[in-house]
Formats: sequence, C-alpha cells, structure tokens
Amino acid sequence: MDEARQRLEILVQAIEQGSPFDLDGVVGILHALVVAPATVAPPAWLDLVFPGGADTLGDPKSVVAALRQLHGEIAAAVDRGQIIGPAAHEVARSQSFAAGYLAGAKLVPAWREHARAWEHVAWAAFLCGEVASIAPATLRSLEKKGGADVGAYLREGLAGWILDARDDFHPRATLADVADAPAPRAARVGRNDPCPCGSGKKYKRCCIGGRDPAA
Repeated sequence: MDEARQRLEILVQAIEQGSPFDLDGVVGILHALVVAPATVAPPAWLDLVFPGGADTLGDPKSVVAALRQLHGEIAAAVDRGQIIGPAAHEVARSQSFAAGYLAGAKLVPAWREHARAWEHVAWAAFLCGEVASIAPATLRSLEKKGGADVGAYLREGLAGWILDARDDFHPRATLADVADAPAPRAARVGRNDPCPCGSGKKYKRCCIGGRDPAA
C-alpha cells in the first residue's frame, strides 16, 4: 500500500470516529476553504472537522498530515480547473459535499462581506436543505433555471459553481492584461558602470547623454 493510500485510510477511520461529517462532507469543507475570499487558519477548520480535537484520535499527527495532504490535493485540482467531488447522479454524496461546503464557507466572514459572495454558496445551501439562507431573488433564479428538478441542475453544475467562486475571489491575469501591462523599466546605469553599448569604457566616457565618446 502506498503512503498516500495509507494516509487516506487513516483519515477515513478518524472521520468515522470523531467527525460530524463523512468524507464527502470533509472534502466539501476543503473545497470551500480553497476558493474562499480569505484564508482560514488550520486550527479553525481542524476544529470544524474534528470538534473534539484531533488529540482524541488514535494517531493525531498522522490524521492531521492526511487532512493537510487532502487539502493540498484539492487545491492543486482546483488550480487546474477541476474538483474532487461526487458525480451528478450521486444524490446523497452530493448532499454531504454541499453540507461540508456550506459549513466551510461559514468559517469565512469575507464570504458575506463580498458583494456577490453568498450567491456562490446558494447551490450548496439548496442541496443540503438550508434554503432559508438563500436570498429570495437568488432562489427564484435557481428555480427558474433548474426547472422541474433544481437539485439535478445544481449537481450537474457543481464544478462550475466552485470554479466560479474561485474566479470571482481570485481573478487571474488574462493575455489582454499581460499585453496592457507597462513594460518593465530598464535598470539605471551609473556614470562609472560599463557602457551598455559594449565598448568596454565607462558610461561617463562613452554614450552618456548621447555624446560622442571621442569628444
């Protein structure tokens, strides 16, 4: 058994022993933390996953290491434009994932401070039954788009909801941004530095001010 697999099994056992979330819920929490508009210190989200503290588990160091490894894997996947989550047809797993995502979002005050932040958790609130936390206009929009089965519509777009939050909270430079950026300024050449023209003379004896070095 490789080390990564072994760590995952340790984490699963610890979650079954001391977490109010199942593995899908924990994965949901970590996705919310990865795309959140502000960083949450590990002790806060460790307490969310294990309210009794990791010290109550059999091998706390291994459990925390496994949880951090999973966090890193999720961060890498999201950075590639992917998520590690349930398939659209997996209703119960999607509900667990959504409950974890919503709980993770609630750890970050900036979710509510951002102009459109809470809209990014509406899908999760709907899937895990916390419809009351969704703004009425947002709820009407989801119901209109989802039609007869809003849940299926939300599960189908699960990756998109998460990546939309990533892009909104952590915008990336586009090719247009790079093209419009000012060119870097050339380093200043001192009077006694070698002349940039390559003559081997000091700048003050060569091309400074555009003067003829023989003058």
